[in-house]
Parts: sequence; structure tokens; C-alpha cells
Amino acid sequence: SWKECTPEFTESAGSVRVTAGSAARGFEINIADSRHSLKVWKGGEFALDLSFNERMDPVFIYNRGNPIPMPDGGHLFLVDDFIHGEGSLKLGASVSAVSADVTHERVYSHIDQWQFNYEDWLCVFHRDFYAIFFITGNRGLEGGDWELAEGFVYYRKEKKYIPLDHLDVKYAMTTQTRILKRDSLVTMETPVSLSAQALGKDLKLSFKFEAIGGADERELAMTGRGFIEYKGKKTDYDPVLAWEEFMRPIPGGRRCRNTP
Repeated sequence: SWKECTPEFTESAGSVRVTAGSAARGFEINIADSRHSLKVWKGGEFALDLSFNERMDPVFIYNRGNPIPMPDGGHLFLVDDFIHGEGSLKLGASVSAVSADVTHERVYSHIDQWQFNYEDWLCVFHRDFYAIFFITGNRGLEGGDWELAEGFVYYRKEKKYIPLDHLDVKYAMTTQTRILKRDSLVTMETPVSLSAQALGKDLKLSFKFEAIGGADERELAMTGRGFIEYKGKKTDYDPVLAWEEFMRPIPGGRRCRNTP
């Protein structure tokens, strides 16, 4: 919640700069063809500074490059670009070198995202692989051809890209929270733990995840354990890190404008 100001966008030839917050607390993103960078800070307590130079193929374009139909007749276009970064992390008086794998999410739409009433957007990271699940739709209601479930597993060293189908995310435990989004408070079922399964060609995947801390808006950091079985060979992974974006509005849940 960046209450100090709304994000500001500055464009120049071949680059975009996004900033929000203030000198006390904020972030800055610089995007160019050859380089991405990210800075996040909170006074003298915390500062993260990363430069992303290595793109980790493949870029994932949802719905096989086709716009996703929305319930009101509009369309949504989504892209995830995985990149690797190096930089520094300051915690209090301590400064250390860090590296990070991130997914650069790009969304092109004028549509209010609250028109999805069901969503799992799960990105899983490990030194051997990374994976993504995307499941969204008007679950539990008749009609609507805009439901979508797809994803992939990508083995880094072998550069194997395996599309997934039969994706399933189940919440083992949830808690009710009120989440601020676009100046509205929405009562939401927030995951505490979940399981994720999927099938692809010659591949089976099964993981269980637990939340790390609380939800920030609809986004949650998680740690997990499980296995991937590929061409009859099973590999256990413990731990893996994940980022979960979720949408589970409670039917009839109270929604109100955010007021001072």
C-alpha cells in the first residue's frame, strides 16, 4: 500500500522508469531492452538493490499468445518473463551480496482485475527448475468460455520446457482477511497452506506449500516441499520457494471504499 503517492511512470527512448513512495519508503523500477533494475527501501532500516541481466527462457505468454476473454467482453493479455538478478541487501547495519530469480509480470488491459472471482497464479523457484501455474475463471457459475488453466515446468540445465495440463491447486487451510486493492477492502479467503498437482508429457508434479508471513494485498510468499517425476525418474525437492497470487472473495463478503 503506497499511500504516499500513486506510481509515476517516466518514458524515454527504449526505457521505462516506475517509482512510488517517498525517501522514507518506496521503490524504483527501471526497464530497458538490455537491463532491468529494482530498488526497494525503508529509511535506513532496509534497502534492496538488484540488477537483472540474465533472461531465463522461456518467456511465458498466457493462453498461447491469445488474449484472455473477460466476463464483460473485454480482454486481458499476460506475459511472464523470468530473469536472474544480482545486487545487495541492507538490513539495519548489515549489508550483504544477494542473488534472486524473479518473474517479471506484464499485464495489458484496461479491465478491472476484480472481474476474476477465482484465481491461482503460482510461481515456483528452485536452482534446478522453475514452474508456473495459472488457473482463473468464473468457478461455480454456469457459462463463460474464459476459464483458463495452463502452466509449465522448465529444467534450467537441460533447457527442457514441459507444458502442463490438468492443473489443480487446493487450499488445505485458509483464513479470512480484508485485503486492500484499488482503494477497496474485500473480504478474502487467504491461503495458509495449499497443495499443487499437475501433469505434463511424461511428467507428474506434486507439492505442498506453507505461507511465509501474511498476505500483501493478494500476494503471498510460500515455502514448499514435494517431488517431480519425469520419464519415470522421481526427484524430491525440499525446500522450494514460491509466490502465490490468489483470488477467493467470500460470497456476500463486505466491500467498502477505503476511508481515512
